[in-house]
Amino acid sequence: MMRFLITALLALVCFPAAGQLHPCDDPSLPKELAWNPPKADTTERLAQFYRMNDTLSKAVGSKDFELAASTARKFLEESRYYRCNWNFGNAIHDAHAALGMEALHRGDVSAAASFLVQAGRSPGSPQLDTFGPDLDLAKAVLNAGRKDAVAAYLWGIGRFWKEDDGLVERWKLDLSAGRTPDFDSD
Repeated sequence: MMRFLITALLALVCFPAAGQLHPCDDPSLPKELAWNPPKADTTERLAQFYRMNDTLSKAVGSKDFELAASTARKFLEESRYYRCNWNFGNAIHDAHAALGMEALHRGDVSAAASFLVQAGRSPGSPQLDTFGPDLDLAKAVLNAGRKDAVAAYLWGIGRFWKEDDGLVERWKLDLSAGRTPDFDSD
């Protein structure tokens, strides 16, 4: 029920201009704000929003945490404008995960745990719903002893990752039984 309410809310609300709310299906909205705009309606701003996924992934992968954090903040800022776009859920999850990795790099486990929980609040996306999220931050936060944050994160991703072959439920059971989930079993 909660997943339905969150999905319905996100499906109805966009932020196309300075704080104004518009339903995603409002015909007066620019076509670039649609769920999957035609290529002809892809503005440079939208193309940049799409490229942020790769930039963020490469920055985290190369441990360039300064670039990762600045890209993540910009990704979150732009996601407010593109709330109706299929990439919105990726932005919410991946940007918070990158900020969490940057926090761990700085030694701030509490901030990393908080960012992990926020990453789990993503509404999902075609990619996250099918293939699931990258679990590196969850592993690191768990290794730092923050089982509470990992449990909240698992609950969150379980709302959207439906093609997980039961992994999320097994991981939640492991955590509640005091066992360490095997996040590499996916």
